[in-house]
Order: sequence, then structure tokens, then C-alpha cells
Amino acid sequence: MRIVEMKERTPLLVQQLLDIWEGSVRATHLFLSDNEIEKIKGYVPQAKGFYERMGFRVFKRTDCDEQGNPYPLLYMKLEG
Repeated sequence: MRIVEMKERTPLLVQQLLDIWEGSVRATHLFLSDNEIEKIKGYVPQAKGFYERMGFRVFKRTDCDEQGNPYPLLYMKLEG
């Protein structure tokens, strides 16, 4: 495996990553409905990057949400 840092996030790259993410979720998360996947998908590309640009950093990650559902959560705090 080779990890490459992308310097520029083009709309095409974001869409390709979303397609990979969605294919993986549909193959492994059979308990999620199409509606749930679409709702989650709306947050994937923008949320983390937005908050990181605002100065926040992830300090904790969980595998489940507060109700015990298998939705990973990122906890972020403002650095600085």
C-alpha cells in the first residue's frame, strides 16, 4: 500500500472518494437503509475538512454513537 498526500482536492477527486466510500459501506453495512447512507454521505466530504480549516483537531474517535449504533464519531477540539 502506498499513501499519498493530496495537495489539492478537486471535485472529481472528492466524488471518486465518495464513490469508494459508498461502495464499501454498501458492501459491509447491510443494516443501513439507502436513506441512512444518503444522509451520512452528505456529511462525509465536508464536515471534517471544514472544522480542520477552522482550527479544530480530532482528539477522540468512537466506533459507535451515543445510542450504541455503529456510527463512528469524531470528537474535535479547537487548537490554538
